[in-house]
Amino acid sequence: MTFVHRRRPTYAEVDQQGVVFHGHWLAYFDDAMTRFCDHLGFPPKDVFFSTFDVMVVKATVEWQGPAGFDDEVEIAVLPVRLGTKSFDLEYRSSVAGRPVCTGTVTYVSVKPHSAESVEIPPDVRAALESAR
Repeated sequence: MTFVHRRRPTYAEVDQQGVVFHGHWLAYFDDAMTRFCDHLGFPPKDVFFSTFDVMVVKATVEWQGPAGFDDEVEIAVLPVRLGTKSFDLEYRSSVAGRPVCTGTVTYVSVKPHSAESVEIPPDVRAALESAR
């Protein structure tokens, strides 16, 4: 089953055109990734500082339609690629079933408290594979 994170854009996140400012989408995706990790059984507050962490190395965002102040935005998170030390998550955002923004973020597995890349831990890999 696909994991879906829900959030409502705040007044401060909407620009003069009445839509979520493009720069906020990566923050929304980051929030969804954090909740996705928790959903997989890796509580971010504990895991990201002790056994597993990631760094973003590439991100793409494609705007498809408006999401405005206080709309309920649903962000589906899908693992779409698993490498040895990196993986891609795809984000599909919608409002009332209407696509509004998609994105793909490439994460590199790193040793906590460092920028040293490491292999994706076996338990994390298994969880990501099961969520595909």
